[in-house]
Amino acid sequence: MKNLKNVGLQVIGAPNASFSHLKLFKTNTHCVHITTTATDDRGSYGSRWYDCEAWSCGGNGFRVDTDASPFGTTFIRCNSIWNGWNGNHAGVRLRVLSSVW
Repeated sequence: MKNLKNVGLQVIGAPNASFSHLKLFKTNTHCVHITTTATDDRGSYGSRWYDCEAWSCGGNGFRVDTDASPFGTTFIRCNSIWNGWNGNHAGVRLRVLSSVW
């Protein structure tokens, strides 16, 4: 895992977590980053995101890393707009199985 500065919300080892009504704005890197560390053996599978927004972030609006085992991640009524100005990044980067946007 990279040590990212100015991430809006970094999720590590949070299986079945729920997040709602978050508004993340103008972070230097990613607004939401689901990732892992060398000591995380649980992963972050089954998380649910409801009505969350990522605006004008330097990195991805929502970034989900495969090594975090985030299978079954669901995004409901979420928006990702005007992100990626600090490099070549997408508004949403989902690289996992069984996720729904």
